[in-house]
Amino acid sequence: MRRATRASILRQSKQAENRVARYIWGPQATRDWKDDHDLSGPDAEGMRWVGEVKSHAWPSGPGAVWGLLLAALRQAEKHSQTAFACFIPPSCQPQRALVMYRSGGRPVVVTLRDFREERLGLFEGANRVQDVHQ
Repeated sequence: MRRATRASILRQSKQAENRVARYIWGPQATRDWKDDHDLSGPDAEGMRWVGEVKSHAWPSGPGAVWGLLLAALRQAEKHSQTAFACFIPPSCQPQRALVMYRSGGRPVVVTLRDFREERLGLFEGANRVQDVHQ
């Protein structure tokens, strides 16, 4: 097995962040290029959401995925009350990635598609924000 270099891991991470941003906010969206979080953009009502994206091989056991998402969510919550964490394995289609956010104070996990449509109120084609960095 080929050993990944630090540069290739960083490149893969940035690509995943861009894929998630474009899936949520449309083709013009990109990652934030911030050290403290990966993504941000508005929901259908204009409220800004901050997100942290994790992309690597699927960890073993459901507890590992939950722990990874919860740690990422806590990192994003340092910057916004409206925060989410996304886990997208390298070969995963964006809509099938897992997202954790808080609902009623409790962490909830859904697919990225459900998060985009049901929580953010953004649907394919309709209500898509064209410029997320206004």
